[in-house]
Amino acid sequence: MTNDSSQNETTGVGNSSKVPLDDADDEFQDTKDTGYAWVVALSGFTAFAIYAPVATMLVNRFSVRFSLILATCLSSIGYVSTAYTTDFHWLFFNYSVLQGFARALVLTPAFVCVTMYFEKRQGQVQAFATSGAGFGALLMVPLTQWLMDTYQFQGAFLLLGGVAMHGFVCALLFRPFTLHLKFNKRNNNSRNCSLHHKISKKTGYKLHKFGEFPQTNFDYISANSEEDDQHRKHHDILGLLKKILQSCSSWFRHVSLVFSPCLAVDRYDKSHHTRSKVFHFSIFKHAPFVTACLSVVFYKLGNKTFLDFLPATSLEAGLTSGQMSVLLSIVQIADMGGKLAIGFAMDTELLRPYLEITYIAMLFMLAVLNGAVPLLREFSAFGVLGGVYGLLSGASTIQRTMVVARMVDPDVLASCYGVLYGFQGLGTLVGPPVAGS
Repeated sequence: MTNDSSQNETTGVGNSSKVPLDDADDEFQDTKDTGYAWVVALSGFTAFAIYAPVATMLVNRFSVRFSLILATCLSSIGYVSTAYTTDFHWLFFNYSVLQGFARALVLTPAFVCVTMYFEKRQGQVQAFATSGAGFGALLMVPLTQWLMDTYQFQGAFLLLGGVAMHGFVCALLFRPFTLHLKFNKRNNNSRNCSLHHKISKKTGYKLHKFGEFPQTNFDYISANSEEDDQHRKHHDILGLLKKILQSCSSWFRHVSLVFSPCLAVDRYDKSHHTRSKVFHFSIFKHAPFVTACLSVVFYKLGNKTFLDFLPATSLEAGLTSGQMSVLLSIVQIADMGGKLAIGFAMDTELLRPYLEITYIAMLFMLAVLNGAVPLLREFSAFGVLGGVYGLLSGASTIQRTMVVARMVDPDVLASCYGVLYGFQGLGTLVGPPVAGS
């Protein structure tokens, strides 16, 4: 549930990034026609092609919690700095570098932590864990449009920066896998020792009753002398400085204990005998995985074009801005429903053997729907096509992760997801500028 909530702000605003950019006519009039396409494209490109492998390394090196804290910081800084910029190049930097890295730090660990905690029913777990992206976009698309209409460009981005800071709360709710194993071990030990504690309490009561007190090393004479020394040290400057240093040391130690889970090394192997690798380069020798990565490039080329230019296409067909926001919400609702439906369906014995076949069939249907968008003129037609497209798009996302998880070993799965998102970024880079030209 924490993983689902963490994607609401970052991924939701990322999927609705065309809404604030379309309303920035007065800010960047000279670069509106061609520049915005590159801003949106490079935002997804840096999030996947460049930063997704880096995000995987950070998760392998530290933990999912550390990744989300860093993503929240970058996302908030990007929104606030965008509010005060009047230079298109700074907007270019915010969406390409800061927002791209933040999205990668949220999306990539979403699949890694699910694989880390769950071994059975991967489809259902992946569906629930990644449905936050669709739910976040469902809320953020109309919210972003309302903020732009009410508070204009600067005020809207300042408020979005505050919304992004809720990621800190989600990060604190994440439990790294190492701590998860420690807590489970501690609970098991406490259950095993519960009978021993009860017997010890009864034994101590009997010893006290018969006057047989347990032995102690307490020395009453030395205790009195230590009290005198402590009384004299209160008037000694060196003793006072020593206590101040001890207090500062204790304070820093407590602070380090608070922040140590964020920087702790989180090992995914349950044996904990060997340190997990930061990145597995052997995955590039796996031919089926490389083929799957190449197919993602062409899939994302059409998918990102559909999502980014659907608002402009609907407005050109005569739809209002309110209908355009509703249309984007329909796509995101269908995307979330498709993830949940396919997650439960693919875990059944009937459809599990046909995972690869259904995935390829959905990719072909998405291509047909993508080509039919310019032919639409009515809001109802846009709504039906957007709903079907969202269902198939969400279902294919879950199927893609399940296909990759089936073809590679669990030890290298985190690195595979990072590389898979990297190839996905290539299609994100090429799609919108080509369609915009």
